Amino acid sequence: PEVLGRLRTAHPGWELQLRECEPARAFDLLAAGDTDIVVVVATSSLPPVTDPAFDQRTLFDEPLDLLVGPDHPLVGRADVALADTAAERWICSNPGRAYHQLVTMACAGAGFTPDIAHHADEWDTGAALVSRGFGVALVPRLADVPARHETRRIRIGTPPVPIRPCLANPVSVVWAVASNTITSSSPAYFMASPSSVSIRRLGEGPRKENLPFGSPM
Repeated sequence: PEVLGRLRTAHPGWELQLRECEPARAFDLLAAGDTDIVVVVATSSLPPVTDPAFDQRTLFDEPLDLLVGPDHPLVGRADVALADTAAERWICSNPGRAYHQLVTMACAGAGFTPDIAHHADEWDTGAALVSRGFGVALVPRLADVPARHETRRIRIGTPPVPIRPCLANPVSVVWAVASNTITSSSPAYFMASPSSVSIRRLGEGPRKENLPFGSPM
């Protein structure tokens, strides 16, 4: 919403459309010419960064924290190793979702397969389950966990520290040349994106803008 507000102020004649979707779907929208910019969590289902059809740029790597209930034995620890949770039951999103890939890959990197007790795609549901002791979860550090659910965040301080790599893809090269649309913008304000965000510019007016990547608008 912040970047949309900046774009609206800078270009009042534009009509903007934001869409939340899974990362792979965001790239499908780019390839089809149905969106102009995407900000995604990098997963194994995405095209490689060497794919010449897309201009992919790394924004940042966001650490994942352990989320536990208020009475969990790990509460009070300054940090933990992810391997400390190998015997825990887990709350995770449904298979095929980006968050599910992040959790399972992070746990595999720590040497175990998570025992997923419940699947929840919304932070609100996941936090509610964690707060009542149904399992633990991994949450991105910038994620806004609903405060009405009593949970505790614990940093993972012992390597491997799981991260959520976030990429920006401001242009699909083949499509941008063909449709002469927006070729670059500033996606840095999407840091709390849950999975991926795509922006499309609709309406009348000049169709091409070259905005310095990462510059304030």
